[in-house]
Amino acid sequence: MSDDRIICIDIGYSKITAAVVDSDINNQSEVLAIAEVPAGGLYRGTVKEVEAVSDSIRKAVTKVFEPLDSAKVDRVLVGITGMDIEGLNSSGVVPIQSPNKTITERDIEIAVNNAKAVSLPTDRQIFLVGQQQFIIDDKIVSSNPVKMAGNNKLEAQVHLLTCLENIRENFERCLIDAGIERSRIYYSGVAGSEAVLTDQEKDLGTLYIDIGKDTIDVLFYKNRSLHYSKVYSYGCNLITNDLCYIYHISYDDAENLKREGTAYPLTDSGDTEIYIRGLNGAEPKICRQSDINQVIEARVNALLETVAADFHKSNFYKELKFGIVLTGGGAQQLGIEQCAKRIFGTSVRIAVPEKINGLKAQFCTPRYTSVFGLICANRSAGHTIVGEGEIRTVRKENSYRRIRGRALFSGIAEFFRSFL
Repeated sequence: MSDDRIICIDIGYSKITAAVVDSDINNQSEVLAIAEVPAGGLYRGTVKEVEAVSDSIRKAVTKVFEPLDSAKVDRVLVGITGMDIEGLNSSGVVPIQSPNKTITERDIEIAVNNAKAVSLPTDRQIFLVGQQQFIIDDKIVSSNPVKMAGNNKLEAQVHLLTCLENIRENFERCLIDAGIERSRIYYSGVAGSEAVLTDQEKDLGTLYIDIGKDTIDVLFYKNRSLHYSKVYSYGCNLITNDLCYIYHISYDDAENLKREGTAYPLTDSGDTEIYIRGLNGAEPKICRQSDINQVIEARVNALLETVAADFHKSNFYKELKFGIVLTGGGAQQLGIEQCAKRIFGTSVRIAVPEKINGLKAQFCTPRYTSVFGLICANRSAGHTIVGEGEIRTVRKENSYRRIRGRALFSGIAEFFRSFL
């Protein structure tokens, strides 16, 4: 009998993945069921049709509960990305006022709130706060300065992630329309990175790149803290589009070519001729594998070079000591690891979700890092990602009846809300 049963719902832009997970008193997880359905109503990180997105969520939830006897859960965790996310670093200072000059939890709270007091456009809001470090009297650096001594002031350094308010609200409406009125919402990029990056990678300086179909999430960690973030509203789908345009073929045929091709020139691999079906009854074409590989290589290079150029403009490029970690569906492209090594000039690792009891091997691939991150967010018990929400029951019905009335839907979770 589980102590805690959750459902994790990862809302991607090509698929929505749902997983039902049991956790015991020792924080050990077991995946009871996992299912995915095509995502509808989404485009490049934004909701285009609320009803279509809601319907996809309902289908994913209904499908994942089909093999189970009960649809009752204790918590709902939701992962999303996109939302026109922008990141910035900020700091806040508070004077140390306790009589014995000891830093209190209240001092930390005020310092963090002061760091969050930044000027933002009226249509943007902070939805996630990542702790970097605290500095006492401009000298002593600490990740948790509670009960430490200080003479004058405490400075909190944080990384703020902001999003467009209306885009975030549209995601909330989709979840409420799907019958999920109480949940904890996570940014998939942070959840995935926290799940697959090692402590050493986060400590020494690592750039995490999650290449999805329509988005690319880029996060940089140093001293186990988030320092840089950027989200691109395009992804590996551009490779497929290139192949469609150049060879005048269907999307499905282009996807097959992409899977078989490589993004890095291989020596002594020979060359083969490939027959491609013509579009709309046109004559089939004969193409060489090397030509297809060149198309894939050009687009992969362009994607990674854009990420590298933007990151190079930051002050953290010189801190990239440990290397690159690639994940997401785009990380499964053959040859992408070699391309990244050449462009960034450092070591590269393809991150694969670790084995969890009950998780089938087909889901232990980079494509499912985001949902794996949600599972691990539950196991971390809010140690690094803190969400809000209350217990609710997901009903197992053929129509998945909507829940009307006022919904006590939690807002976007803040990262390191309490810092404790």
